[in-house]
Amino acid sequence: MWQPAPDGSTPLLERALAAVGGGRRADAAFDLALTGFLDHVRSIAASAAPA
Repeated sequence: MWQPAPDGSTPLLERALAAVGGGRRADAAFDLALTGFLDHVRSIAASAAPA
C-alpha cells in the first residue's frame, strides 16, 4: 500500500502538478478528474440500485 514519505511530501504528486503547469491549471485538472470519477461512481450506483 502506498504511504507518504515521513516528511509528508508526495514527490509523484509534486511532479505531476509540475507537469501540468502547477497552480490553477493543476487545480482545474484535478477538478475535472474528480468530477469524471464521481460521475462514474454515480452511474455505477444508479445501475446497481433496485428498479
